[in-house]
Amino acid sequence: MRMRIFRRILPQRGFTLIELAMVLVVIGLLIGLGMSLIGPLTKRAKYTETKEIVSAAVESVISYGAANNKLPDSAAFPTVVRNPNDAFTKPLVYIYDNNLTNISIGGICGRKTTAITVGSTPNAAFVVVSGSDDYEVQTTPNTSGAYSGNVTVSEDDIVKWVTLDELRIKAGCVGSQLKILNNELPYGFEGSSYTATIYADGGVPFTSTNMYRWCFTGLPAWITNPSPSCTPGCSPMANDEANWANSVNNGITLSGTAQIGTSNITVYVRDNNDGNTGTANDNCAQKMLVLTINPSAAPPSDPCSGSGIDVRNETGNDRGYKVNGGACQEWKKNQNITVTSGNTYDIYSGESCAGPSSCSTTYSTQKGYDSDDDCKTQMTNISPCTFADR
Repeated sequence: MRMRIFRRILPQRGFTLIELAMVLVVIGLLIGLGMSLIGPLTKRAKYTETKEIVSAAVESVISYGAANNKLPDSAAFPTVVRNPNDAFTKPLVYIYDNNLTNISIGGICGRKTTAITVGSTPNAAFVVVSGSDDYEVQTTPNTSGAYSGNVTVSEDDIVKWVTLDELRIKAGCVGSQLKILNNELPYGFEGSSYTATIYADGGVPFTSTNMYRWCFTGLPAWITNPSPSCTPGCSPMANDEANWANSVNNGITLSGTAQIGTSNITVYVRDNNDGNTGTANDNCAQKMLVLTINPSAAPPSDPCSGSGIDVRNETGNDRGYKVNGGACQEWKKNQNITVTSGNTYDIYSGESCAGPSSCSTTYSTQKGYDSDDDCKTQMTNISPCTFADR
């Protein structure tokens, strides 16, 4: 009885074929939909990851430039960045201006322009590109990694670049690329020989010895070096670069026989940023300096002119001497003789003045040895005769 009641309450029943078929169809649709989404989602994930890799590479290059005042070249790039490959396992393309990899020709802080344009943006310092999944980069550098010209990028490329001005700011470059170091010129005296050197720093030198070119306005006529032939109409952007005077190393010297007066001299200096005789892209700097020439100065007083100079015999033996060829006089060791202006003193190796004199001296000669102007010198040797300050 109990068995029959149980069977009535829970009758045995299974799925029909139609129901099973419907379940399988639904499961197949879900699997198909998921498979179709895997590809786009994977590509999007790799695209996002590559953008992060490119941004990180750009920041690494900026950090290298800030620390070294130059960009890494293609050989150094893989060691500078954290990951040289994009998420598609392809190497990043690094495009850069080769002039920015060399400090001796300006580096980052010394240059004004670059040779790279990205789209409509000029003066790009460097570009980092990933060709994405198709890896069709429109612009590739030469075998050395350097590039000059317009960089073309497509919509599929993942690209980021930094301009030279942006890089200079991030590298902490201070002031202009080229500057004149002098803030004033030394004064001079009328009728005296005058020499002053003006120095520059930074920019892109022409060569290691003739680094810059100079021009002036307001030079007085008595300045004979450099020649003032480039003075008329001189302008930083004038197309007369060949007429500008070459520097010696990083400076140029003004010289001549001074004439009294005050001159306001405007100094111009230019470098070789453009690499040719053009002018539009050269770094230029100018500064006004005042040149003052005073009336002739009285010669300095001579503290020894009245008393003469005491010369001590430090040769270790007694000697003899004659004043203007007169009688022989003894010069005991460790004793002084007074040498006065207008006289000639002949000194002998023996105290009797026998034989020829070993040497002669005068007041002006002894004055040359008296470097501290205390009117004291000494003779330390007789063969040859040797004098020194005391």
